[in-house]
Amino acid sequence: NVSDINGSLPFFDKIAQNTNLIPFNFNYDINLDIIVKNVALKLLLFVPFGMIMKKEVTFKQGICALLLLSICKEIFHLVTFAGYFDINDILLYIVGYLIGWYLKIGNSQKKLSHNK
Repeated sequence: NVSDINGSLPFFDKIAQNTNLIPFNFNYDINLDIIVKNVALKLLLFVPFGMIMKKEVTFKQGICALLLLSICKEIFHLVTFAGYFDINDILLYIVGYLIGWYLKIGNSQKKLSHNK
């Protein structure tokens, strides 16, 4: 292991410390309220993404776009050390998108039934 001039951890050790690849693994050393707020925020963040997808965008295309966006965001966190690469974030974004997609479909069906 080669440290930099400041004596901090080598690059790959920093990456390992700032990465969580285990789904549903949370740091329970912090306050439970913070975990709940974090989960709720990440779910709610992508509900609109699922709702505003254009009609031309299929469900599969939306999921692919979401995965590309969220993986790029998490990789940015990883390489800049400006955050934490967490697989839970990606999973929560997908669930938020699914909720939004379902709400979009539910609203579309209500509009169709009112037009009849």
